[in-house]
Amino acid sequence: MARWSSSTTSPTTTGGPATRLPALGHGVRSSLSLPLRAGGRVLGALNIYSLHPRAFGTQEQLVAGRFADEASRALELAMRLAERTEMSEHLQIALASRAVIDQALGIFMGQNKCGADDAFDMLRSISQNRNVKLHDIAAEIITAVAGRPPSGEARFL
Repeated sequence: MARWSSSTTSPTTTGGPATRLPALGHGVRSSLSLPLRAGGRVLGALNIYSLHPRAFGTQEQLVAGRFADEASRALELAMRLAERTEMSEHLQIALASRAVIDQALGIFMGQNKCGADDAFDMLRSISQNRNVKLHDIAAEIITAVAGRPPSGEARFL
């Protein structure tokens, strides 16, 4: 269950005028704050306000705590989904890059009558000597042979 913080706001409440006075100016007399956790960290808070002093008794705190727990689970799920989406995008980029490199290896193998390992060694050597990414060297080779740059999409996914 979520840990909570409950307070009643009045002109004499401690906590500093930066938060107390603006809240009072809007008629806030009570607040209840609960952490929103995801991935073992607190990422936000559920803040509930009332115009009535001492508005959040034990029952209200329990209900709000259950709501904060559910909101935390939803937040955790949303974060996992975002991470998986990002990972999927990175994998798609890697596959497209791999397709370009494989095409360049095929060109080297055909032109130099060598195996894949030797072709890769040549491609890697050019990349290192020119200090240019392997994918970019491969794209240059394909462009030189085909007369146009590679599509950039992995076609057989």
